[in-house]
Amino acid sequence: MVEGVFGQIKTVQGATRLMRRGFVGCASEWKLIRTAHYVLKPWRALNKKRKAALPGLAPYPG
Repeated sequence: MVEGVFGQIKTVQGATRLMRRGFVGCASEWKLIRTAHYVLKPWRALNKKRKAALPGLAPYPG
């Protein structure tokens, strides 16, 4: 289901518009947004598992 990915990118990451001009600029920005989405997806799932395993401790200092 492709529409879910676009919805996540628009709402969670706040990427509603592209900032760069031209085809090459837009393509490179979209690749960056897409890569961030696919890197954050497993990281969030792993972080959720750590929170469930250790409810009293913060998963990462910060």
